[in-house]
Amino acid sequence: MSLLHQARSIASRVASSVYHDWGETFVRQGHLKKAIQSCTRAIELAPHRYDAYFNRGVAYLRQGDYDAAIADFTTSLDLLPKQFKVFAHRGLAAYYKGDMAAAMSDYNMAIYYSSRESMLYVYRGMVEHDEGRYEVALRDYDDAIRYNGRNAIAYRRRAETQVKLGNVRQAIRDYWTFLEVGMMTSQSTRAEIETIIGDLRQQLV
Repeated sequence: MSLLHQARSIASRVASSVYHDWGETFVRQGHLKKAIQSCTRAIELAPHRYDAYFNRGVAYLRQGDYDAAIADFTTSLDLLPKQFKVFAHRGLAAYYKGDMAAAMSDYNMAIYYSSRESMLYVYRGMVEHDEGRYEVALRDYDDAIRYNGRNAIAYRRRAETQVKLGNVRQAIRDYWTFLEVGMMTSQSTRAEIETIIGDLRQQLV
């Protein structure tokens, strides 16, 4: 390889990193179109950037373009297997598409590679809940809370499953815990949960 070729290769990798970093920042800021454009340019300059495929996939996921997201997450995993975050995001895209079997498979793989990540159990529990396997969903939510006792989403999801099982007191307790640990919960959501708690209390009268 000539020195000129080496210099051009290095310049492409550096430029790719810059575009990827921009794309990652745009994803965090919610500028999804710019994120996709930046990550696409990063991939053009360095086609083996698994992280650029992942971040572009996240942008597609947030746009609701689930097929494009799944394609990018799959390519990212082809380039670098065993990424639990990528399995989790691909599972989420499949879940939103309504492909519960694919979602379950990806969540199982994510948990296999990172068994102490609380939200992974929440995601898998959501699939179990939607499929009517409420007792199994409860076990996943229990594990989510065991690994992170302040996971507000886990408490809310577990409360919803408790309601399905007719466990009203446990549901009320979980909804209250959701309100206690969910410090960033919007006022509208808090009002909604308080209404649900009130309705559940009426069932105990």
